[in-house]
Amino acid sequence: VNQGLAQDEYSSTTGYSVQDLGTVTFFTTGNKAFKLLVTGKNASSSGYGLSFDYIQLVPTAVRETETLPIQLKSATPHKVFSELKLSGGAGTLLGNNSIGDFVTYSVGVTKPGVYRVKVRTKTLSNRGIFQLSINGVNQGLPQDQYTASAGYAVHDLGYVALPTTGNNAFKFQVTGRNPSSTGQWLAFDSIELVPAPRLETETLTVAEKVSSGTHKIFTHDSLSRRAGTLLGNNQVGDFVTYSVPVAKTGTYKVKVAVRTLNNRGIFQLSVDGVNQGLPQDQYSSVSGFEIRDLGTITFNTTGNKLFKFSVTGRNPSSSGRWLAFDFIELVP
Repeated sequence: VNQGLAQDEYSSTTGYSVQDLGTVTFFTTGNKAFKLLVTGKNASSSGYGLSFDYIQLVPTAVRETETLPIQLKSATPHKVFSELKLSGGAGTLLGNNSIGDFVTYSVGVTKPGVYRVKVRTKTLSNRGIFQLSINGVNQGLPQDQYTASAGYAVHDLGYVALPTTGNNAFKFQVTGRNPSSTGQWLAFDSIELVPAPRLETETLTVAEKVSSGTHKIFTHDSLSRRAGTLLGNNQVGDFVTYSVPVAKTGTYKVKVAVRTLNNRGIFQLSVDGVNQGLPQDQYSSVSGFEIRDLGTITFNTTGNKLFKFSVTGRNPSSSGRWLAFDFIELVP
């Protein structure tokens, strides 16, 4: 299987360079055949000789789209393009698109787990909007690649549970375009799968909520990744339910990080409809941050689990029933 783009060793003077040939996923250990094949020469070169110093394999969470196998795509053109500011010096372009056009990349994982999905793109004035799906399930919200001038963006598409090793179908489909865009082209640089022992509530999918107030993301320097979620102006019975991916069956300790304050309420966590742990009081006379241990839970199946946080009351000293969350951690 070809790895990366063709590499030109020609230089008018003696030199040394490190060539970045993208990413590769190995599903087995042992010896691998690295074949270095002469494909031609630079017009200015006097020969076809090749010279090598070393091969370096650097573990990475990043998959370069230009090196990923294509499982399937629509009839619209798909090509590799080069640019110095792209990771690995290259990316992929899906061009002259209509709504419904797509490309599906094969993305391998060597270890089952929960991953945070990040996609780096090149933005421009002729870009479209895409929806990512992984193994047939939509991942995150539609993403708009339009900007008035050329740029680069990292799209955080939340968490996914990948319960088995092997290849996964990452499908990028055109769903429309920004009113200011002149086209529906899509340009991709890389896909990053970051192992996620902690699930940041600000990136979790909200499966359901009922609140007399609001549910929103807020920022604070002391929060993990400097962001969390806030359920505000609550009444008893208000709740928010997050969809939490579980990649491996087994027993886990459930930990929830919260921001305490003098206007906080008391919550009860339930998982898939069953109460988990005791009611938790977020009241504190001064601002603080705590990790609450909510006991152990056994998951006999993988997939998304419903973590529901319900307002059950408030401390007599509290001025409100607000709830603030930082992250959920499932510890095997």
